[in-house]
Amino acid sequence: DEADEADEDHGLEVHEIHQMAVDAVHEQFHRKIDGFGEHAEGVTSYIMLSVIDGKWKDHLYDLDHLKASIGFRGWGQKDPLVEYKKEAYEMFVDLMDDLRGTVGNLLFKAQIGQPRQQPPPQPQKIQYSGPTEDGTGTGALARAAAARRAQTQQGNGGTVDDLGMAKSVRSGEGGEGRTVPLGSVGGVPSPQDPRELATNRGEERVREPVTAIKEPGRNEACPCGSGKKYKKCHGRGA
Repeated sequence: DEADEADEDHGLEVHEIHQMAVDAVHEQFHRKIDGFGEHAEGVTSYIMLSVIDGKWKDHLYDLDHLKASIGFRGWGQKDPLVEYKKEAYEMFVDLMDDLRGTVGNLLFKAQIGQPRQQPPPQPQKIQYSGPTEDGTGTGALARAAAARRAQTQQGNGGTVDDLGMAKSVRSGEGGEGRTVPLGSVGGVPSPQDPRELATNRGEERVREPVTAIKEPGRNEACPCGSGKKYKKCHGRGA
């Protein structure tokens, strides 16, 4: 044929060309492995183990199908056991050829990428929210407390101690001192403050409990004292 004629023209036999191709592939394969450097053993082990694991699972699955259908060989006057051994061996030979081809293909395509260099972390400013040496803090709570103290001082002309409680506030000349809770404006407690204004003796006004007045029944006596029933007196029309 034409291939044999071309080989004869170059003075080479078919088996010689085949051997040259095999030697070239082996040379490229070893060059590829050497290119992995110190990672060569790890790369080859990972590829071989992953391929063997996947192909072996498929081989066991094929054997299960063969066992399930080998009994039909008896219909053709053949021993199912002999046929099973024969076909199982052929499947194993195909498995080995598939393993060699898949491993070689993946090794030729494998590449070791360079790890990405992460940018160095930028230093961040550390903000302290605790109190400083003079007792005043720099956090949100300290700023809110300072704003309330300033509001109290502007509205009442008084001072605020370190615990945030308003000190004695004097109204006018010669006025008696009184304690105003923090959060009050102009000496009047804010709606959120449950305490009333206290005198300088520490007394607090006690609120009297509010009781609901029970409405009398329609046939009961009217509470006005007229002696009439409630429905004919003040309860008329209710």
